[in-house]
Formats: sequence, C-alpha cells, structure tokens
Amino acid sequence: MAKPKAIIAGLATAQSRSFSAKSMAQYETTKAYRDQSVAWILASRGWLPVPVVDSWDTIQWPMNQFRSGRISVTGMEVAAAYNTLFALCTNQKMILDNFGPQYAPYIKKARFIFSTEEDNIIPPFAVQQLLAAIFACPDCGREVGGKEWRCDRGHKGYDGVSGLYSVKSNPPVPMAFGHPKKPGDFKPRSVARAMKTGKVIEVNGIAMGCAIFRKDLVAKVSKPWFETTNTATQDLLFCKKAKKEADARFGVHCGVLVGHLDVNTGEFI
Repeated sequence: MAKPKAIIAGLATAQSRSFSAKSMAQYETTKAYRDQSVAWILASRGWLPVPVVDSWDTIQWPMNQFRSGRISVTGMEVAAAYNTLFALCTNQKMILDNFGPQYAPYIKKARFIFSTEEDNIIPPFAVQQLLAAIFACPDCGREVGGKEWRCDRGHKGYDGVSGLYSVKSNPPVPMAFGHPKKPGDFKPRSVARAMKTGKVIEVNGIAMGCAIFRKDLVAKVSKPWFETTNTATQDLLFCKKAKKEADARFGVHCGVLVGHLDVNTGEFI
C-alpha cells in the first residue's frame, strides 16, 4: 500500500508560481492574444485532387481565432477569380450579399486573407508559421502592429508572406522573386541557404498557393488588383502594384515547404 504523501503548503505555492511563470513565458512566446482572424480563399478550376484536400484537413489554425470556411470561386480565369475573392473579403456590400447578416461581420473584421490554390499541398503548421512571420519585423525581429504595421523602432513589417514552392518547370524554379534592394527586380532568387535554416527572406514578389496577406493592404492598392499578361502572372503584378502604391513588403518563409502537384504526372514539385 502506498504511503500517504504530505503536502507542504508553502512548497506547493512556490511550485505553482514556478509553473505559472513558465506557462506565461510560453504564452508570450506564442503571442496567442494577437488578432489572427483569417478569411480563407480558394481560386478553383473545378477539380480537387485528393492529396490537396487531405492536406487541408491537417492545417493547425491559431486557437480561438476566427477563420472562415473556404471561400471559393470556380471556373474563372485566375486573375478574375482573385479579383472576385479579394472583393468578397473586403467589399462591405459583397460581404453582406454573399454571407448574410449573421456571418458577414466576421468576414468583414477578419484581419488576414489566406490564399490557396487547388494544386498546392499545405503543411500542417503553415498558417501558424506564416502568421508568426508577418507579425515579426523583417529588420529587427520585434513585433509589428498598428495601423501603419510598424515595430516600435519604426520599421515596416511584411504585408504578405508565402510558403515556398516551385514553378512546375524543368528544372523547377523557386517562387521567391526579386531582391528588395532592386525595386524592379522580379527574377527568381536563390533560396538554398535560407532553406537550411527555415529562414524568412524578403522578396519583391510572392506566389499565392499558400500565402497570408494583410487585409488592410488591399484597400491601398488600385483596382484591378490582379491581371494576367503575356509577361507576368497575376500574383507578381499584384505585388508590383502593391509595392509601388502602398510601399508593401513581402517575404517567403523557406521553412514552410509547400507541395506543388503536377496533375498530369501525379508528382509533387
């Protein structure tokens, strides 16, 4: 028979305080109190590969934060689809018309837009990692926030951060475009070193298959937000316009490795 264990009140109190301090340190590290509300959008061609849908089921969302169900449009050219999706997240009348008076206020107040496409495999912790990156100052690492989205030293934070994946080409090209010190540069950057440490690197343009955008940015960019041309895709043209009109900053999280499914071969790039 086990011997009864004495409980010493003072020691128990000290242990409780120690545990509370540890818990608070963890809480502060995760920044769970931030507003991380998300509207989730999907530009769809009308087909959904099973591996993609399966990856959505594993997404770990911030605890006790609002997130919408997937807001999808189907059968539209990709730039037109994204123009519609961004409007559905930001235009008050469209929000009310499409989501009704009960659900509309939550979409309206959502702070971020999470963009996905139907050929991208989303890692389980992608959303949490991208949100952590967008709250971290690219220059000093301090927390950014407020209307101007700056840290306490005055540095501007990221307006959009994407996971890393490659163009379905031979050889594959990493979708991390342009060096920030060269405003007109949208050539692919080398990411080999950043991938070794899972670092976030600043770029001029990001892809939209797994990306978090600040919703406040959208109001600062002229319409149409997205266009597809013979020389550039809709995502890069949006980033180019956002940098010019809103001094936007973008990053690629090289620790969030996103699968890119080639539906013709079934291979992941």
